[in-house]
Amino acid sequence: MVDSDVRLRFGTLPITVEAVLDKIELPVREVLALVPGSVLMTKRNETDGLLIYAGEVAIAYGQPSGPEAKRSVSVTELFTEE
Repeated sequence: MVDSDVRLRFGTLPITVEAVLDKIELPVREVLALVPGSVLMTKRNETDGLLIYAGEVAIAYGQPSGPEAKRSVSVTELFTEE
C-alpha cells in the first residue's frame, strides 16, 4: 500500500499509464515492411490479458472491458513489491 505522505506529496503529478497486449522486438526491415493487415505475433495468449504500465514499470494485469465503441480496461491483479 502507498504511504499517505507519498500520496499527499506526489498524488497530483501526471504519469502515463498504458494497457499493452505485449512488447516485441522486430528487425527494422520487418517494421518497415508493415502494412495495413500485417499481423504481429506475440508471446502472450489471449487469455493472459493486458499488462498495465505506469511509465516504464509494469504494475498490473488487466482485461479489456466496456462496449466496443469506448474501450476500457479492468484491473485484474496488482503487482506487489517483493
